[in-house]
Amino acid sequence: MNDPSPAIADLQARWHTLRDPDRALAILPIIRSGVSGRRLAPMLNCTPSLLHRLIRCIQAAPEDLELARQCKISTNELERRATRAKALRDASHQEVQILKRLEKAAKGAQDILRWLESDPAAAGNAEQVAQEARFMLNLAEQTGGLPPGTAPVGMQIKEIIQLTRPIELKDDGVDVGWFAKWLALWTFYAYPDRSVLWGAMDQALSRVQSRYWMSSL
Repeated sequence: MNDPSPAIADLQARWHTLRDPDRALAILPIIRSGVSGRRLAPMLNCTPSLLHRLIRCIQAAPEDLELARQCKISTNELERRATRAKALRDASHQEVQILKRLEKAAKGAQDILRWLESDPAAAGNAEQVAQEARFMLNLAEQTGGLPPGTAPVGMQIKEIIQLTRPIELKDDGVDVGWFAKWLALWTFYAYPDRSVLWGAMDQALSRVQSRYWMSSL
C-alpha cells in the first residue's frame, strides 16, 4: 500500500458497520504501511489501545473470528482465545525447532564417527581425540578464541573437512592433538548452531567410549 489515505477514508466510512474481526483485518494493511496506531486512532474516533487489541485478535483461529462476527463471543473473549492460540503456535514452533536441532545433532555425531573411523590413527585414539577437541572448543568459546567467519552457504561437509585440515607435523608417533584440532575446526564450521555442535560432540564422545562403536556405524 503506497498511499494509505484512500484506505483510511474507506475505513472511516465503513468503520461503524464492521464487526471487530473485520475492523482488525481492515486496519492491518494500514498499520503495515507505516501508519502508527496513535495516528490512525483519532481518524477512526477510537483509542490506540483498541487498535492494538484488534490486531491481537487477528491471531485467533478462523472459527473464533467467525463466532465474533456473529456476536456469539465478545471481543474480550476473542482476544483471550487469540492469546491462547498464539501461545500454542509459539510452543509448537519451539518444539519443532528443538526436534530439528536434535536430528541435526544426531546426524552430526554420525559425521564425526565416520570421520574418526576413516583414519586408523584417529580411530585407535577416538575417545582421546573427541575429548581434546571438545575441550579446545569449550576453551575457545569461553576465552573468545573461536575461529573467525563461517563456511559458505551450501558448502558440503567433505569440503569443510578438507579445507580445515591443519598443517601436519611429520613424526613417528600419533599426534592426537593434531587430530583433535582438525576435528574442532571442521565441526565448528560444519555446525554453526552451537546447540547442534555440542549435541553432536557429546553424542559422538559417548559412542566412542564404547569399544564396539565402529561396528555400530
